[in-house]
This record gives sequence, structure tokens and C-alpha cells, in this order.
Amino acid sequence: MSWRLAWSGAAGLDQDVPALAVPSLNVGVAGAVRALSTVTGLLPTATGGAARRVARGATLLAAVAALATGLVLAPDGMDRGFVVAVSAVLAAALAAYAVLGDPARRAVASH
Repeated sequence: MSWRLAWSGAAGLDQDVPALAVPSLNVGVAGAVRALSTVTGLLPTATGGAARRVARGATLLAAVAALATGLVLAPDGMDRGFVVAVSAVLAAALAAYAVLGDPARRAVASH
């Protein structure tokens, strides 16, 4: 799903709608990188690991950047509210993924 959002952002840049394209591209790439790093095992599954905290922080930073670019690039006039709302929803979804997207932690059985 993230790659589709990134692809949509890239297509939006080609169609000269940067106010929607840049936040979409930002959120799509950040979400895809985070998902791939989790699925491929680049982020260790141990709880409280520094790599997980860095990944969470980087994903949250990308969410803030997506919201900021949406605010800065939003056009004046009646479309401004729509662009800001779309950027805010995308940023909120990425922030939620940053916080809640870790794999389920399993209790380690002691034998």
C-alpha cells in the first residue's frame, strides 16, 4: 500500500500538483521503508532496542515533514483546506503506524 501512495505522489509531481504529491510521496516512501525493514528483519524484534526507537523516531519525523510540506505547499483559495486535510490524514496515519506498527511482542517462555 505504501508503494502505491509513493507512486501516486510521484505521478502527482508529474501532473504539477506538488501540494498533494509531496506529502503522499513522503508518507509512501517512509511507510514502505519502515515496513520493509521490519519484514526483512533489519529491525531486531527485541523490545526496547535502539534500532526500533530510531526507526520509530524517523517515521514520526517523516509524518511531521509530510504535514509541514502540505501546509507550506497548500494553495491559497478554496482548495487550501482540502490539501491541508489530506496532508493531516496522511501524517496521522504514518504517525499511528510509527507508534502501533511494531510486530506483536511475544512473551518468552522460561524453561
